[in-house]
Amino acid sequence: MNMTIVALRRAVRRSTTLVLLAAIPLYLLGLWAIEPDRSAVPGGIVDHDRTESSEALIDRLARNLGPVRLVNTNDITVGLISAEIHYAVVIPSGFSAALHTDAPLPVEVVAVRSEEILRRVAEALQPESSPGAVESAVALPAASAVRALGILLLLMMILAWLNALDICDDRHRLILNRMLCAPKGLRSYTAHYLTALGLLSTAQALLALTALALTHRLPPDRLARLMVVLLLFAALSAALSVAIVARTRRARSASLVASFIVVPAAMLGGSFWPREMMPALLQRVSLLVPTAWADEMIHHVLAGGRLSHIAVFAGMMVLATLGLVLLGPWTRRDIGRMPSTRPFAS
Repeated sequence: MNMTIVALRRAVRRSTTLVLLAAIPLYLLGLWAIEPDRSAVPGGIVDHDRTESSEALIDRLARNLGPVRLVNTNDITVGLISAEIHYAVVIPSGFSAALHTDAPLPVEVVAVRSEEILRRVAEALQPESSPGAVESAVALPAASAVRALGILLLLMMILAWLNALDICDDRHRLILNRMLCAPKGLRSYTAHYLTALGLLSTAQALLALTALALTHRLPPDRLARLMVVLLLFAALSAALSVAIVARTRRARSASLVASFIVVPAAMLGGSFWPREMMPALLQRVSLLVPTAWADEMIHHVLAGGRLSHIAVFAGMMVLATLGLVLLGPWTRRDIGRMPSTRPFAS
């Protein structure tokens, strides 16, 4: 446990670690704070009916939720992603005729940002004489939440990257050599460092999800599923860090190898820009990197899906983690041997 505490203190004293822990919560809270009017919810309406009844429905939405504008069906996705609209209502032809029947209103609702908007839109759509008025309501993941969690994946990899550099630094300071002469040896040393990294990654995920709960009002079960996804990815990042340490000798080499892995994985996995904006070929290629698996899982969970529905991606992440663990430093007998006995200069 002493070595774990030493590793934690070493990481926390570094200002970069504190930035990595606080970046996403500050980003989410900052966006939430500058949002001008959280009570007003701009919407887009696709009116295929064009009758007095549909116009009355549009007026009701405008009175209850905020400004609305007419859009085309093809503009809905773009408007939701860009946050120009926070929900869309598609009013089909035959809407007026359905008002005089006992069947639910044939209205489709697509909402983004939170389930609270879905609830408010559904209430506004329900006429007083007909409860349960919405035919289908689909909640899309909030653009800002997806963006923040995509960046969080990158920050988790950077945190693991710094862990790898610390281990390389210990090797060149001959600390690792002394550990190998101790009763516990290399496995204990690595386990302590991974424990410290796991605690930091857990704190990083908890802070981000707490900010997400405050700004997006996600239900606890959805936050719990997101936590599972983030911890799976944190474990994979930690395994990657020790695999890099085992295959490199100096901190400079480890940093170079990590940069060639982390940056392309972040670009393909949705940390820099939404994967939906990439060409179809690149979207398929991106599924070769674990960041894209985590991105797919995050999208699915934010949209209300269960973990059982993304078991394939979770299984792939676990297998990749185990594979990287097998490449760890305990597989190298020469891990503690130095090309020079001169201590590393600080």
